[in-house]
Amino acid sequence: MAAEEQAAQSNSAGGGYESAEAFGGERGGGEGDELHNALHQRLVQTGEWHRILSALRQGLDESGWTATLRDRAMDQAAAQDKLSLPDLIAELSPYAQRTIPANVRDQIASMLHDFVSRNVEDA
Repeated sequence: MAAEEQAAQSNSAGGGYESAEAFGGERGGGEGDELHNALHQRLVQTGEWHRILSALRQGLDESGWTATLRDRAMDQAAAQDKLSLPDLIAELSPYAQRTIPANVRDQIASMLHDFVSRNVEDA
């Protein structure tokens, strides 16, 4: 339970989901980073980031994804000779990303698309 509480505190305190890397994305530098950073800052300032994360958490919880991932994590942790959080995360991350339900992915992508459409000027 302590690990779950730490993760919740980290996420609510601005960590954990604050970058593309948290979702498996990679930031490579350049103009794209400037746009990404500006959009992220705007998402946070407007409260949209919190709204999107809430929708993500709700969708994952309602689909059973969260419980399934938690059960898998418990099983894999129990199978480790020496418990290692970095190893557990490395084992679970690809599975977690691969199993996000399509409807949840689509909902979050739509929310982000709508935000970008409202907040980015035509070039």
